[in-house]
Amino acid sequence: MKFLGKCAILLLAFVPFLWKLPALIKSWEIHENSKDPFFMIAAFALCAILVWRRYKEGLSSDIQGGLTLAIPSAAVMVLGFMKQNMMFFYPGATLFAWSVLWIVFGWKMFYRLFPVPLLVLLSLPTSEFSAYFPGINLYWKIAIASALCIYAFFALWTDFSPIRRRTAWFSACVIIYALLYAAIPQ
Repeated sequence: MKFLGKCAILLLAFVPFLWKLPALIKSWEIHENSKDPFFMIAAFALCAILVWRRYKEGLSSDIQGGLTLAIPSAAVMVLGFMKQNMMFFYPGATLFAWSVLWIVFGWKMFYRLFPVPLLVLLSLPTSEFSAYFPGINLYWKIAIASALCIYAFFALWTDFSPIRRRTAWFSACVIIYALLYAAIPQ
């Protein structure tokens, strides 16, 4: 399958977002949630940069591996849609799109683009996050997003592998940085 065909299939995987997008946009209009769209913009920009820079690594497909994530994430997405619960629907839709990326671009591209779906999840309304996870606020979300971007750009310009020891140490340092940043009183 050609690169543009794979990108088209990946874009189709984001169609479920269109069902609940008006509700998400309406929730972004609330003052507490007004910064949340920037996480979505950052996720799609980061995805475009990483896929453009590393598209040759995504020449192999992995249908069996991707289906191990696609089936449960589709179930969570459908449950969220039926229950009208944004905190189930969006993670399910995000993981479903992520699993389609695994199917069409393969495992190597999947783990390189690891920060992208997490940034998409950070675009969920802060008020929803704080209802389910007390203590999560915008500063925690910014700390996590900055750590994910550092991680992504490290993966972009190096021979990144999640198995290597130096990569594991780098990932641990990025996580510690995010926790320390979020712990600073704002």
